[in-house]
Amino acid sequence: MGIDHFYIYDHAPSNETTLHKTLQYYLKKNLITIIPWHIDRWSRFKHHPTNWITHQIWSQNDCIRRYGHLHSWLLISDVDEYV
Repeated sequence: MGIDHFYIYDHAPSNETTLHKTLQYYLKKNLITIIPWHIDRWSRFKHHPTNWITHQIWSQNDCIRRYGHLHSWLLISDVDEYV
């Protein structure tokens, strides 16, 4: 068993993120997909410290809807979680 692909939801504004530059090697090998996830721009949902869970739930549900049918298993984790 192994990992075939990573889907990374990037909540940072595009002018502040370095993900594409940092992960360029893996992008070229088609091992990761970066999804810009700027909720406040398309839903008028303003980020507030108490609303972080809503951001997370929406991005997780989006990942399942977009990519769930492509895989037998999905591990959904936050970058600060330990597996």
